[in-house]
Formats: sequence, C-alpha cells, structure tokens
Amino acid sequence: MTTKLYHQGGWVCSAAPAALPLLTDLVSDRAVHHRREVVELIRLLAGEAVTAAEKWVAPGWQRALDGARPRLLALLDDADPRVRRETTVLAAGIAALRYLADIGVVDGRVRAVAQAIADNPRRIACNGGWRTFSEDEQIRAAASALVD
Repeated sequence: MTTKLYHQGGWVCSAAPAALPLLTDLVSDRAVHHRREVVELIRLLAGEAVTAAEKWVAPGWQRALDGARPRLLALLDDADPRVRRETTVLAAGIAALRYLADIGVVDGRVRAVAQAIADNPRRIACNGGWRTFSEDEQIRAAASALVD
C-alpha cells in the first residue's frame, strides 16, 4: 500500500484523499496487524503535503486530513505503544500547539504531544500532519507552556 500511495514521496497522489478514511478505519481497528505502519504512511503523506509544492498535493487532501484528525488524535490513547509513538510524531506540531493553547483546550492527549516535544532536545524528523522541530525554541516554549 505504501508503494502505491507514497512510493518515494515528493507528492500526494490523487488516491490519497480517498484512501485516508480507509487507512483511518484500519488503524482504528485493534484487530488489524501493522497498525503502526499505517499511521506511518499517513504521517508520510501528511508530511509531503506540507513540504511539496501545492501543484503536487492532490485536491481534497487537506480536507480529508482535517476530517480524519479527531480519530487519528484518539490514537494517542491507543493500547499499543508503537501506535501511540507514531501518532505522537504525526500529531506533534507548533500550529496545533498554538491553536490548542489559543482556544484553551489542554487534555491528556494534547499534554502528551506537548510533553513529547518539550522532552526531546533533538530534532523530531516527522514532517507529519503539522510539521515541527523541537530544536526550535519557540516550539519548545509553546510545548512547555501547555505542559505546565
């Protein structure tokens, strides 16, 4: 599936917006094997949407990701630590942290993402969903403010 939807990156193919609800269903079903890898695929696609030129991002991708985001964030509470870890990388980002801080929503899941960023002194090579690098002091400060 990764080869068909992501291959070597550089773009978000036209099938990705249509596939995202299915991928979200797969990763939400605890009976499915390789769930961490499915989250990784979503993270890779989300990262490409951030870094690729707009002409290389399929129309409808952002709308599909916005629709899937609540279910994906729910995976921060998943029983599988590998799924939680991959979801943390997907969810980590300054745009999300700033938005959540602005609207005053700081629940356990948000606190977990913020803590992961605040605790990580090295670059998080995630390019996922919302892009972030924890070596950026502004990002680390926003994360720390949410954790406190």
